[in-house]
Amino acid sequence: LPYLQGSLTWVDWAWDKWWICDAYYKKKAKDTTIYCFDQNWNLEGYWKLPKKVVESIEPYSLSGGAWFGEYLCVTGHDKPEMYILQMPANRIHAKLLRTVQVCFDGQGFSFERGKGSVYVWGIRREESVVVRCSVDLE
Repeated sequence: LPYLQGSLTWVDWAWDKWWICDAYYKKKAKDTTIYCFDQNWNLEGYWKLPKKVVESIEPYSLSGGAWFGEYLCVTGHDKPEMYILQMPANRIHAKLLRTVQVCFDGQGFSFERGKGSVYVWGIRREESVVVRCSVDLE
């Protein structure tokens, strides 16, 4: 994948496709790109981040990402925020649907899928603890 020049910060398998984040930092944070590949790693599409997300995560980039239902949920490096994205067909930029507060400061995360509430697990680096909180994705 020679066109990937940044840092691979997360990978997720959803919709029978691989989704990855090619992250860039500092003044190049706007170049961060989410790519979609089929199961054989053939490129199917890519999206740049919405301007509001870039402004929020600079000078860092995306550190976590996972699909939950029809939403691609991503986190930055150091803010207790999760950005809920839609990946429109035939568009260059992802669409920011909303920003939700989470109980951890960015980085990687994992969803707990169960009945009722949606929970997300993350870390609080300063306290060296793993935390779990409910999130409203609707």
